[in-house]
Amino acid sequence: MFQKISIFLLVVVLISNVLADMYDDDSGPISEDFDTQICGKNEVWMICSSCEQQCGSEPNMACPKVCQPARCQCPAHKGYKRDEQGNCVFCHVEK
Repeated sequence: MFQKISIFLLVVVLISNVLADMYDDDSGPISEDFDTQICGKNEVWMICSSCEQQCGSEPNMACPKVCQPARCQCPAHKGYKRDEQGNCVFCHVEK
């Protein structure tokens, strides 16, 4: 019983370390893969991309937690979203 708990805790710690090392402190995922692209204004290169929000969209839009192909994205955690022209802009909070 103790051995199973120890193995479980070891696995949890290893997974936590892998996930924590995946992000730097001010943008998106980092990778040892040097195949990066130069992105547009306010965009960041994401190795593991995800859904992007649009200005005026629901703030808690559902997005599956799966990696999509690498691409330039707006850093939503900094308040940037896509406008109607596809630019990455800081959207004002709409009430």
